[in-house]
Parts: sequence; C-alpha cells; structure tokens
Amino acid sequence: LLVSLVLVPGLWRQAPKAPLARLTVGSMLGFPIGLVIFLHASIDAVRLAVGLIILFFAAWLVLSRTRTVAEGNTRTAHGWLAVPIGVISGAMSTSLAMPGPSVMLYLSASGMAKTPLRATTLCLFTLSYAAALALQAAAGAIGMVIWQTVALAAAPTIIGAIAGHRLSARLNERLFRAIILIILFVTGSYTTFMAILTRL
Repeated sequence: LLVSLVLVPGLWRQAPKAPLARLTVGSMLGFPIGLVIFLHASIDAVRLAVGLIILFFAAWLVLSRTRTVAEGNTRTAHGWLAVPIGVISGAMSTSLAMPGPSVMLYLSASGMAKTPLRATTLCLFTLSYAAALALQAAAGAIGMVIWQTVALAAAPTIIGAIAGHRLSARLNERLFRAIILIILFVTGSYTTFMAILTRL
C-alpha cells in the first residue's frame, strides 16, 4: 500500500480508464470472497493452489508469446475478461495480500505497454491493499507486532519504491516483460514451496 501511495500520484493519469474500471469492479466483488477464505480456509492450502495457478499461467504466457512471435500474430485484449480477473485479484488481496499475479498476467498477455501497465496495476493495488488492510484489521487479524514491523520497514520501502521507479524508466519493453515473467515464476515457486513445506 505504501509503495502504491508513493508512486500513484505521478502515474494515475497514464492508466487506461476502461480496463482499470473493469478490474476495479471485479476486485470489489472479490474482496469479501477473499476475506471469507482468509477467516475460514486453510491458508496453506490456498497458497498451494495459488502458487500452482501462477506457475501454470506464467508458463502459458511464455508459450503463447513464443507461438505469437513464431506465427507473426498479434494479441488482442478481451475487455470482458478484466472483471473476472479483477475478482480473482480482489480475492487474493484480502486472503493473501497478493493482488498482483492475476492482473499482471492478464495485462501482459493483452500486450499493454509498460507505462500504462504500471499505472493500471499501481492504481488498482492502492485500492486492493487498502481494502485488505481495512478488512483484515476489522477482523482483528493485525496485531501490534505487525504494526511495529511496518513502522521499521516504512522508510526503506519508500526509498526502494523511488529507486525502482527511476530504474523502470531505463527498462525497454522486452526487458520489462521478461522481468514480469521472472517475478511471476519466482512468486509461484516460492508460494508453492512454502505451502508444501508447512504441510510436511
């Protein structure tokens, strides 16, 4: 949430309104679903399912992009898909504080350029993380130790957000998309591994 609040003021105007609106509507529908999962489901089981799903769709994105390049086709965005993708993102926000993977996969697969992609995701994350914080705090899930950790991490987080924003301007489209895929694979692998490890 802090990263989004630092960066959104300089980026929100570059976010395409239609996909952002659809993702926002979907996310708002997904927030209560994620809260129910957070309060009642086995978080380890949810992590395992999410990790495997991220890995599957990241692999699918790599294969589809390879096929597109090989066949010389162009990808088209299906606007209606943004709503169910938003629902998934919203549910993952309030259950696991992970709104990013489904949205990043969707926008990357649609071929959205780097700047509007960053702007769209950061605008959406501002809402998603704020909702997750409010709902989980209301459910009594955020203790004093967590707030103390947040206070200690706030300054380094702001510095890292500003540094990353400046670094982003130096990345071309191809490298930016490669980094997205690497992050998704690492996130999916780590989430899956930790879920399996805690169940052993």
